[in-house]
Amino acid sequence: MTTVGVTSIDVTVTGAPQTVQLDTNIGPTGDRGSYSNYGIIEAAATTPGDLANGTREYFDTYTVVNPESANYLQVYQWKNISGVDGWSPVVKLSPDFYSTSQVVTFASGVSPEIQIKTSEIGYIDKAASLSTLLDSKYWFNVQVTLSNYDVDAVTETHYPSAVSVKIEDVKTNGSSENVLPITLYAKYHDGTSWVDLGHRVIAHIMVSVVDATVITEELGS
Repeated sequence: MTTVGVTSIDVTVTGAPQTVQLDTNIGPTGDRGSYSNYGIIEAAATTPGDLANGTREYFDTYTVVNPESANYLQVYQWKNISGVDGWSPVVKLSPDFYSTSQVVTFASGVSPEIQIKTSEIGYIDKAASLSTLLDSKYWFNVQVTLSNYDVDAVTETHYPSAVSVKIEDVKTNGSSENVLPITLYAKYHDGTSWVDLGHRVIAHIMVSVVDATVITEELGS
């Protein structure tokens, strides 16, 4: 039998380096990606100095963030159209329409008042430029259709209907929120004559913001 004796052990303890240098600038410089810019001045008035990296490249975007501008939240893209470089509008971030479906109970052809929050319609930028909410109802286009007449019936019945909408000026509700009040008036044809709607039905409501200048000028508002 062979006997091995160990008289000493050399142990080397190593740790992590104090610093690590990582060089990512390797290889040729490639094309930069697209930049998303924003500012309070109009897109057409911008200069390269107003933009990221001081340059403009195709497909860069610019968004107007001035609430007092008619182009508030309008997104533009730097394009070449017919040989001319320039900012072209592509999409507006602020919504200007709202849709909902609700169960509405009619009584003698009239619905209860339906309140729609103007913040959900995209009315904020319009309201910022109005000194009063008087005649604000003319800024809205409301379309309504009805379906599933008498949803409480065992067998739902469908009828031809006629519906009109009463739109009132924007007002503040109990939660200090601006709301657009609307009331629906409806008749349906029961096969013999037109009668007032008195059932619970589904109302499909779409509201959009429009330019009311033509109406307000005609009415002298």
